[in-house]
Parts: sequence; C-alpha cells; structure tokens
Amino acid sequence: MSQQGMNAALLKRLVLCLALLLLGGILVARHLGGGEHGAAASEPPPGAAQKLAAQPAFPSANPQFIPPPSIYSGPLFVLSQNYPTERPNTRPDFLSSDFKADWKAYMMKVRDYCFEGNLDVDFRVEHNKTRAWYHMPWQDYGPQGREGIHGLTKEARVQVQQLASSQTYNNGQTYAVGFFNDLGGYTIGQVWADHMNPDPSKSSRPNGFPIGTVIFKLLFVDVPPTQVKSLTNPKQWQAYVDTCYKAPCDPQQPNNSNNPRVLKQMSLIQMDIAVRTDDKQAPTGWLFGTFQYNGALGRPNGWENLIPVGLMWGNDATDRGDTYTQTSFTGPNDQTKINPKLKETVINDDPNELPPTHLGWNGRLNGPVDNPVSSCMSCHMTAQFPSYAALNPSFLPGPQTKRGSNFWMKWFQDIDCATPFGNYLPPNGAPQTGLNPSPLSTDFSLQLSISITNFCAANPHAPVCPPPAGESEDASDKAAVILGGARPRARPRAKRAVVHPIVRDVPESRPNRR
Repeated sequence: MSQQGMNAALLKRLVLCLALLLLGGILVARHLGGGEHGAAASEPPPGAAQKLAAQPAFPSANPQFIPPPSIYSGPLFVLSQNYPTERPNTRPDFLSSDFKADWKAYMMKVRDYCFEGNLDVDFRVEHNKTRAWYHMPWQDYGPQGREGIHGLTKEARVQVQQLASSQTYNNGQTYAVGFFNDLGGYTIGQVWADHMNPDPSKSSRPNGFPIGTVIFKLLFVDVPPTQVKSLTNPKQWQAYVDTCYKAPCDPQQPNNSNNPRVLKQMSLIQMDIAVRTDDKQAPTGWLFGTFQYNGALGRPNGWENLIPVGLMWGNDATDRGDTYTQTSFTGPNDQTKINPKLKETVINDDPNELPPTHLGWNGRLNGPVDNPVSSCMSCHMTAQFPSYAALNPSFLPGPQTKRGSNFWMKWFQDIDCATPFGNYLPPNGAPQTGLNPSPLSTDFSLQLSISITNFCAANPHAPVCPPPAGESEDASDKAAVILGGARPRARPRAKRAVVHPIVRDVPESRPNRR
C-alpha cells in the first residue's frame, strides 16, 4: 500500500475512534444527568410497583379541637399511621373457632384480642407492645372531627329515654374512636398510599379487607351516669367535646348558645367489633358484634364490664316484621325485646348480664346508641365511595318509607364483602342506574368511606372526587369554611346523583335533592 493510502486509512480509524468516544460521552452524560431519554430508559416496566416519594403525615386531630394548655396538660392523641406495606401473613387464633357453636365465647375471644396490650396504655395504641393497631386518616376534618385527647369523633345524638326510662337528660351526644389490626391497616395503607390521591379500588372487588381483619370501636356518652343504672361505676375518658349535641343546650348543661368545646367526662357505653371471616356460615364474609357497658356488675377493671349484646352474620333478609322494634324506654319496667325468629342474629338473653337495651330493627343487632330501625350490618354494607345511598331509608327526605316494604328491604339484603351497594329508588326498590362515577365499595367500613369523602370536601378537584355539585354554599364548602379555609369561588351547578352525608344514625342529616 502506498504511503498516501496508509495515511488515509489511519485518518479514517482516527475519525471513527473520535466518533465512538464522543457518542460514549454523550450517553454517559445523559445517564448521569437524568436527561429526557435517560429518564425514560430508567422507568420501571409496566405493572412494576412504583415507590412514592415521602409524604407529610396525616394530622392526628382537628387543630380547633385540641384543648389549650391553659385547661389541659395531659397526653394528646397520636394517629397510628405507619400502615404495613406488605400484607401480614398471620391471622388471629380465634378465626378458626366456630362462631355459632358458642357465640358468646367467640365474642369474648375477640374482646380479649382487642384488649391485649391496649389496657395497659389506655388505648394509646402507638405504645402497644403486643400487636400493632391503626387509625383511619382524615377523621380529623370538619365539625365532627377528632378531638385532641383521645381522637374521638362526634357521632349520634342521645335522645331522652334512649338508654333508660330514668334518663331525662336531653341533647346528649356520642363520641367514638375506631381501631384496625395490621391486616386492616394494610388495606388502609393501600387505599391511602398516595396521600393526595386515595384509591378506593383497593377496598373494592377483587380487593378488600383481608380475611382476619379485626376492627373495633369504643363509644362514649355525656349522659349523667346517675340517670342510667348500667352506667353505675362508670369507665370514663376526659375529652374536649361540644357542650351538647346541638345548640341551644339543655339547662342541665352549661348555658352557652354558641356551643363551644369544653372538657367533659365521657362515660363508656358501647364497644363494636367487626371480623372479616372466611367461615361459610357468614354470607357477607363479615361478623358484627356489640358489647354494652354494665357497671352494675362492679368488676374491678371497668373495661371488663363490657358485656356481649349479640352477634350477627347476616341481615335476615326474609324477616319483614316490626313487632320487636323498640325506639325508646317509657318504664317503669325496662326490658330488652328479643326476636326469637331471627336466623342470622343472636342476642344475649341473660338479664343478669345484659342491662335492658333497645336493639335494631325488629330485634336485629344494634347497640344502645345506634339507630333502632337499622342494624350493624345493614348500615355498614352501604359503605362505598361516592356514598350514593343513605345509611338507612329513614334518613331519606319526603314521606317515611314503610318498614318491611320492598324498598326498605334493600337495606336488609345480604351482599358479599367488597361489593358496592349502589343505590335503590322508591317505591319498589329498583336499582338506580347511570351513577357516575360508579361507586366502589369500602368493604363495610364507613370510616374508610368517610375518610375519602372528607378528603374530597377539602380537595374537591382531586382526581378521585366526583365533580362538584353546586356553588360554594354546598355542604363540602361549608365544612371547609368551618375549618378556617378560604371561601371557594362559585362553581356552576352540575346535574348528578345525590351524594349522602355519612353521619352515624343522625336523621337530621337528610340531604336536599338537587
């Protein structure tokens, strides 16, 4: 080869080497610098789990309902929110027991499970050394939100003679706090993995709370213990609550028409439990139980005065009677009316254990501060998002629904766990069609439904939230203003289905039809 040819070949090789070096440098720079193509190349394959950036913690309590240091210096409520990111693989031991063989023993096992490690720390579950328990987020929001001492939320009104014929106290109120075991906490964490975009599909089929989920709730009232025999020797918590349920307050209470928050001694009245089971005897996949406080038993540990009221595993969908419905006591001989014909509810018939109490509709299970024309399972199976259905037909506006009618019985059917309830239309209970967005089940958890509903009240334009229904004076915006937020601008009205407020057993919360 001539010298000229050798020089040309050498030059070509040199140019090729320089080009390869330049290309390599560009690729390295893009990889290290996170350029557009480098970022795309680093994305996980479709279906791979993506880890969210660190998020701010959920608030523990409504800041307006935290007592000032001038009147309270004790411990404050802490929201337990380190939800498991992987599904726990251990179930409670009692789950293998036959709940129907000895229902009372089964309930006591559940009670013991809920008490273990919690009695020693006064149910400040973040300190439980036996097992983990979790709270639901977004229960702090709004005028019924968590108070700052024990995390209690405002629930139902206590009517005169609701607890006993001797109860003359008017305008009483119920406050409560709920707890979820690790399996339940896992589902909460899945729904709320993104704090600004909850995903209710994680609680709706094919998802839902895992078998072995245990939920319990403690309920307290401000009724004077001297007026109700079963509240003798009360187990009490101090809480920062409203003066009464709704102003103006009864003369028996502090006279303040503004109804401010005050420190009060609240008496334990009830404990509710829910267990997600795979027992084929439970048609919905859930068991619901209720305990009632009976201080007349005089047990040294007040928590042990919680006595089983009953257990239910279905809605007795064929029982349309009303004979055993009891809405209040008029005395002088108060008694519990037990319906012997029910097949999916069992009630404690020992008067030496269970004090006189009203139950649910026609003797179905409900506690002393619950709706006497509903049942535990009936109202919880309506839990969904959006909440298109009222918790009970008696909450609907207009003429009252006849108890036992075809429309009424839609609230007493047995639907499977994690299945949306939807909504039904009077007079015959035809399913409502065209619901948009389609509801997703929160798997019998009203607290989960409330949490997403509260989130949407504060963030009405978030992706998960239904389009705002009206102008700035709708219920969501009023709640935002109550919390001190800026008054939103007026929005054009959009025609959509009624979304019902989820307020436990409070008929005053009937919505206006739009």
